[in-house]
Amino acid sequence: STAISTDMAQMFLDQGFELSLHLNTLCQPYNYTTLDLQLSQQMNTFTNTFPNLPAPSTHRTHCIVWSDWATKPKLEILNGIRLNTDYYYWPASWVKDRPGMFTGSGMPMRFSDLDGTIYDNYQVTTQMTDESGLTLPSFVNTLMDNALGEKGYYGVFCANYHTDIHSDTDPVTIGARAIVNAARAKDVPVISSKQ
Repeated sequence: STAISTDMAQMFLDQGFELSLHLNTLCQPYNYTTLDLQLSQQMNTFTNTFPNLPAPSTHRTHCIVWSDWATKPKLEILNGIRLNTDYYYWPASWVKDRPGMFTGSGMPMRFSDLDGTIYDNYQVTTQMTDESGLTLPSFVNTLMDNALGEKGYYGVFCANYHTDIHSDTDPVTIGARAIVNAARAKDVPVISSKQ
């Protein structure tokens, strides 16, 4: 339902961005059958809406419903998705504007099943969101300084900012730009999830 034309989608693709499905489970718990149906129906709608785009290889779910151990990564793999960014540093009342890696790591890790089976699908924790009450650029500067300095807190610091508003005065756009500008000032690469 995002108001974006196929021409605009192509423009973003040409600039190196990936456009992907934002699966909506209606914020309800799922099982293998219901999630498989939702994912296949919504991927089909995405493909029909944007026939010029390649199939998504990364994914983020609306409402971040996670009903069991490994159904989602298994179904993502079947749909060509190999990176999931569902797990994130939120809500603001818990984060309290404290920079850090709430899982203790900033490294993407492969999903595994209860029996130890490892899947070729990675989870990267989203450390920065426009929903978590973060003060930017100090938050991202702290993450990068701790990674670049002697502490060695290395990581992939994923950000999720709803930049579809496209207003230079919008706080979300300002926040997203603050992250990019802080990274550029420290010569830290900023890449898309697909990259």
